[in-house]
Amino acid sequence: MNPDIVASGYDAVYAAMFASPTLRGIWRERAAGMDYPEEFGHISFVTLPELARVAGELRLSSDSTLVDAGCGLAGPALWVARQTGCKLLGVDISPVAAEMATQRAAALGLAGKAHFSAGTFAETGLPDAVADGVMSEDALQYAPSKRAAP
Repeated sequence: MNPDIVASGYDAVYAAMFASPTLRGIWRERAAGMDYPEEFGHISFVTLPELARVAGELRLSSDSTLVDAGCGLAGPALWVARQTGCKLLGVDISPVAAEMATQRAAALGLAGKAHFSAGTFAETGLPDAVADGVMSEDALQYAPSKRAAP
Protein backbone atom coordinates (compact mmCIF):
# COMPACT_ATOMS: atom_id res chain seq x y z
CA MET A 1 0.00 0.00 0.00
CA ASN A 2 1.33 3.40 -0.98
CA PRO A 3 0.13 5.85 1.71
CA ASP A 4 0.48 8.84 -0.62
CA ILE A 5 -1.84 7.29 -3.21
CA VAL A 6 -4.38 6.32 -0.55
CA ALA A 7 -4.26 9.81 1.01
CA SER A 8 -4.67 11.60 -2.32
CA GLY A 9 -7.63 9.39 -3.24
CA TYR A 10 -9.38 10.10 0.04
CA ASP A 11 -8.51 13.80 -0.20
CA ALA A 12 -10.52 13.91 -3.44
CA VAL A 13 -13.47 11.96 -1.98
CA TYR A 14 -13.63 14.08 1.17
CA ALA A 15 -13.39 17.33 -0.78
CA ALA A 16 -16.30 16.19 -3.00
CA MET A 17 -18.46 14.86 -0.16
CA PHE A 18 -19.61 18.21 1.22
CA ALA A 19 -19.82 19.75 -2.24
CA SER A 20 -22.29 17.13 -3.48
CA PRO A 21 -25.74 16.90 -1.91
CA THR A 22 -26.46 14.10 -4.38
CA LEU A 23 -23.54 11.98 -3.15
CA ARG A 24 -24.47 12.62 0.49
CA GLY A 25 -28.10 11.73 -0.20
CA ILE A 26 -27.29 8.50 -2.02
CA TRP A 27 -24.83 7.45 0.68
CA ARG A 28 -27.35 8.17 3.44
CA GLU A 29 -30.13 6.31 1.65
CA ARG A 30 -28.07 3.28 0.55
CA ALA A 31 -25.38 2.88 3.21
CA ALA A 32 -25.94 4.74 6.49
CA GLY A 33 -29.73 4.61 6.60
CA MET A 34 -32.32 7.35 6.62
CA ASP A 35 -32.38 7.39 10.45
CA TYR A 36 -28.71 8.37 10.55
CA PRO A 37 -28.39 12.09 11.47
CA GLU A 38 -27.32 14.02 8.38
CA GLU A 39 -25.02 16.37 10.29
CA PHE A 40 -22.89 13.35 11.31
CA GLY A 41 -22.76 11.89 7.78
CA HIS A 42 -19.84 9.75 6.68
CA ILE A 43 -18.54 7.48 3.93
CA SER A 44 -18.47 4.45 6.18
CA PHE A 45 -20.98 1.62 6.27
CA VAL A 46 -21.88 2.02 9.94
CA THR A 47 -25.56 2.49 10.75
CA LEU A 48 -27.05 4.36 13.69
CA PRO A 49 -28.02 1.21 15.65
CA GLU A 50 -24.48 -0.16 15.17
CA LEU A 51 -22.96 3.13 16.26
CA ALA A 52 -25.19 3.27 19.33
CA ARG A 53 -23.97 -0.21 20.25
CA VAL A 54 -20.33 0.86 19.84
CA ALA A 55 -20.95 3.86 22.11
CA GLY A 56 -22.59 1.64 24.72
CA GLU A 57 -19.86 -0.99 24.62
CA LEU A 58 -17.11 1.62 25.02
CA ARG A 59 -18.71 2.95 28.25
CA LEU A 60 -17.30 6.45 27.75
CA SER A 61 -18.00 9.45 29.97
CA SER A 62 -17.07 13.12 30.04
CA ASP A 63 -13.78 12.10 31.69
CA SER A 64 -12.92 9.68 28.84
CA THR A 65 -10.88 10.12 25.69
CA LEU A 66 -11.96 8.38 22.51
CA VAL A 67 -9.50 7.85 19.65
CA ASP A 68 -10.87 7.39 16.14
CA ALA A 69 -8.17 5.75 14.01
CA GLY A 70 -8.82 6.44 10.34
CA CYS A 71 -11.44 9.01 11.31
CA GLY A 72 -12.15 10.43 7.85
CA LEU A 73 -14.74 13.20 8.22
CA ALA A 74 -15.31 11.92 11.79
CA GLY A 75 -19.11 11.83 11.65
CA PRO A 76 -19.52 8.62 13.65
CA ALA A 77 -16.91 9.57 16.28
CA LEU A 78 -18.38 13.06 16.64
CA TRP A 79 -21.78 11.44 17.20
CA VAL A 80 -20.28 9.23 19.94
CA ALA A 81 -18.57 12.28 21.50
CA ARG A 82 -21.85 14.21 21.47
CA GLN A 83 -23.76 11.28 23.02
CA THR A 84 -21.21 10.48 25.74
CA GLY A 85 -19.55 13.86 26.42
CA CYS A 86 -16.10 12.32 25.91
CA LYS A 87 -13.07 14.03 24.43
CA LEU A 88 -12.22 12.94 20.88
CA LEU A 89 -8.87 12.56 19.12
CA GLY A 90 -9.11 11.63 15.46
CA VAL A 91 -6.28 10.62 13.15
CA ASP A 92 -6.56 10.13 9.40
CA ILE A 93 -4.14 9.58 6.54
CA SER A 94 -5.84 12.42 4.65
CA PRO A 95 -4.90 15.95 5.75
CA VAL A 96 -8.06 17.15 3.98
CA ALA A 97 -10.15 14.85 6.19
CA ALA A 98 -8.45 16.08 9.38
CA GLU A 99 -9.11 19.71 8.40
CA MET A 100 -12.71 19.04 7.41
CA ALA A 101 -13.32 17.07 10.63
CA THR A 102 -11.96 20.03 12.60
CA GLN A 103 -14.36 22.38 10.82
CA ARG A 104 -17.20 19.94 11.34
CA ALA A 105 -16.50 19.66 15.08
CA ALA A 106 -16.66 23.46 15.34
CA ALA A 107 -19.96 23.58 13.45
CA LEU A 108 -21.39 20.96 15.82
CA GLY A 109 -20.25 22.84 18.92
CA LEU A 110 -17.59 20.25 19.75
CA ALA A 111 -14.44 22.25 18.94
CA GLY A 112 -13.30 22.26 22.57
CA LYS A 113 -13.71 18.51 22.87
CA ALA A 114 -12.39 17.27 19.51
CA HIS A 115 -8.97 17.45 17.87
CA PHE A 116 -8.01 15.95 14.51
CA SER A 117 -4.63 15.43 12.86
CA ALA A 118 -3.04 13.71 9.90
CA GLY A 119 -1.32 10.43 10.68
CA THR A 120 -1.39 6.71 10.07
CA PHE A 121 -2.11 3.61 12.09
CA ALA A 122 1.65 3.12 12.47
CA GLU A 123 2.36 6.78 13.31
CA THR A 124 -0.62 8.40 15.00
CA GLY A 125 1.36 11.16 16.71
CA LEU A 126 -0.66 10.51 19.87
CA PRO A 127 0.91 9.95 23.29
CA ASP A 128 0.98 6.45 24.73
CA ALA A 129 -1.99 5.37 26.85
CA VAL A 130 -4.10 8.39 25.87
CA ALA A 131 -7.24 6.42 24.93
CA ASP A 132 -10.04 5.13 27.11
CA GLY A 133 -11.66 3.77 23.97
CA VAL A 134 -10.75 3.34 20.31
CA MET A 135 -12.96 3.05 17.27
CA SER A 136 -12.32 2.69 13.56
CA GLU A 137 -14.89 2.20 10.83
CA ASP A 138 -13.93 0.74 7.48
CA ALA A 139 -10.25 1.68 7.80
CA LEU A 140 -8.37 -1.26 9.35
CA GLN A 141 -7.42 -2.48 5.88
CA TYR A 142 -4.88 0.38 5.85
CA ALA A 143 -3.13 -0.73 9.03
CA PRO A 144 0.28 -2.20 8.15
CA SER A 145 -0.13 -4.70 11.02
CA LYS A 146 -3.67 -5.59 12.02
CA ARG A 147 -2.43 -6.94 15.37
CA ALA A 148 -0.53 -3.75 16.16
CA ALA A 149 -3.33 -1.36 15.14
CA PRO A 150 -4.60 0.80 18.03
